Amino acid sequence: MPRRSGSLVLYLGLGLLLLALFLMVLRYLGVVFATSAKAQLALQADNAEALVLLHLAQILNWVRWRWIADILAAGVLLTLWDSLQGLWSRLWPPRQD
Repeated sequence: MPRRSGSLVLYLGLGLLLLALFLMVLRYLGVVFATSAKAQLALQADNAEALVLLHLAQILNWVRWRWIADILAAGVLLTLWDSLQGLWSRLWPPRQD
């Protein structure tokens, strides 16, 4: 009978890795939008498009790097745990007494 709980841990770890990657992209876009908005505001003081872009950047920058690091570490640990557990059971099978 296949072991289902191990595959659940693996999928959970991979899901956390994908979530961390998505949050990294959001954080990067927040930095890019903030830089672009500040450059537009430096050229034109009252630019509504730049103000909207700056507001969007502030929303995207709510994500903290610490959160991303914690989610990434949890994903890596869960993925490695399942992989090493599967390797361990293949290399050292239980005794058949």
